[in-house]
Amino acid sequence: MILFVGAAHLMGDLGLGALPNSPEWWWQKAIWLLVCTLGLLPAIALFGRFERPKAQLPGLAPLPAWRLVIGSILVCFGLALVALSGIAGDGPLGLRTLALLPPFLGAALTRRWGTERAPA
Repeated sequence: MILFVGAAHLMGDLGLGALPNSPEWWWQKAIWLLVCTLGLLPAIALFGRFERPKAQLPGLAPLPAWRLVIGSILVCFGLALVALSGIAGDGPLGLRTLALLPPFLGAALTRRWGTERAPA
């Protein structure tokens, strides 16, 4: 998005001058969405392979959904706490331990520990 806005600015503020909520602004909004979508397609082609899961190793059970859901909630909650008030505090090493604990617990829940085998 920053690249598109920068390019529009270099082209004489192309598409950046409409008053918000005017009919012209709404038409330009649709065009901006289309341009950003078209700009996203090469990135999807380039990085999409990193989003696909690797093949499951034979005999490994998939992680339970509850672990993934609770882990994701903990990570998001902890990152929100850190964003809200930072990490500096009165805890060990000058850190806010209670704000840093949820993301690490959530990450631990979503990780595969040891060798969990599927029942035969």
